[in-house]
Amino acid sequence: MKEIGMNKEDKYTELANNLKLTGKYDEAIEYYKKALEIDENNFEAYANLGDLFDKTNKWEEALRFYTKALDLQPENEIILNEKGNMLFKLEKYPDALKYYSKAIYYNYKFVVPYHNKGLIYEIFNEFDQAMKCYKLSIDIDPEYEESYVSKARLEKKLGKYEDALETYRELENLPKNNNKALLDRIKLNIDIKNYEEALRDVERLIEIYPEESSGYYIKGVLVNYLGKSEESLEFINKALKLDNDNPKIYYEKALIYSKIKKYEKSLEFLEETLSVDPDYYEAYILRIDILMKIKKYNEAIYYCRSLINRDKTKMYSAYGKAPYKMYLSYKAMGKKQDAYEICKYALKYYNEIIDLSGFVPEFYVIKGILLTNLNRSDEAKECYDYALALDSKYAEAYYYRSKYYEAQGMDIEADTDMKKCVGLDKSYEDYRENIN
Repeated sequence: MKEIGMNKEDKYTELANNLKLTGKYDEAIEYYKKALEIDENNFEAYANLGDLFDKTNKWEEALRFYTKALDLQPENEIILNEKGNMLFKLEKYPDALKYYSKAIYYNYKFVVPYHNKGLIYEIFNEFDQAMKCYKLSIDIDPEYEESYVSKARLEKKLGKYEDALETYRELENLPKNNNKALLDRIKLNIDIKNYEEALRDVERLIEIYPEESSGYYIKGVLVNYLGKSEESLEFINKALKLDNDNPKIYYEKALIYSKIKKYEKSLEFLEETLSVDPDYYEAYILRIDILMKIKKYNEAIYYCRSLINRDKTKMYSAYGKAPYKMYLSYKAMGKKQDAYEICKYALKYYNEIIDLSGFVPEFYVIKGILLTNLNRSDEAKECYDYALALDSKYAEAYYYRSKYYEAQGMDIEADTDMKKCVGLDKSYEDYRENIN
């Protein structure tokens, strides 16, 4: 008897759709491909395969299937935009721009490609064109949130802070918007040191979302930043009551206790932080700093090693100076041979980091310090020079180059660099003794 109902192609497509909805992407891909074996002109299958390969970051494959879909429906503005997105992710920006423009040509009311064109113009530093795109996309669809976010970001980049704040206000007033606009505006006000306005926005955030931890957490951070550490604990504790599984709240509490020099309490909450998230790397960095301050060098070395072993990116351990702090800890304990071996290890480590990360002046300064301790002062000076070539306002590089000149008896050069250092960072004014 002939089967009544869906044919095999439709069954495969429906099954693939259901698998996709439940997040079983690999299985969904297989069933869309089965549907294509039955009908090679199945537009839905090609479009969904493009989407799935995008979701799994296989952009070349996604591009191939979106192209197949466009062969069947060359005027489909959704797929034209998606093909543009794949080209964007593959950094083929001129080609992406072409497909966004095609999407607009076939549907001039489709807001997304206008916004995406703005992103490309921003990458090309054509800021006027980018701003036109963001404004036009807002005019076309006043409720498309991404356009407000991008417009405010560009205004901030251009130093138009009041315009950026106004854009965030407009975003905040959208009927379907959540607290994102308010959070972005708070961040911007903090960035431009407009603390009173930031506090007012935080109060509003708490008023609108009293059961969410974010408002209390941000207020605690902000009050601590303003030097009211004891008061800030009140808000951090409220945040913890609402969200006791959030490592950043425990970490902030540890940070506050560290600031007021209650180091044992700080270590206690760092332990809480790591019990919630063993890979919360900032907690390792703060813990190492505290342990060195209270001269628990063996423990500091242990956590330096732990951070280095856990941090597969190497960036947290590099910026946190874990290899260098291991060297300092061994040196502080008078273990000269261990210090020497770790110094060589740290130098190798930072050479690898510099190869990976490129142009980070801080890493060249650390490399210079390590070279100095291996009696390779001239090479160290080259590192300080290079750091300053990357950032002529990097105070620490002037400081260590001044110490190099001082050791060479070049008093005029040493004095010149020290003045530049202090001019950039007053905290060096009384800091005349090198820790090394």
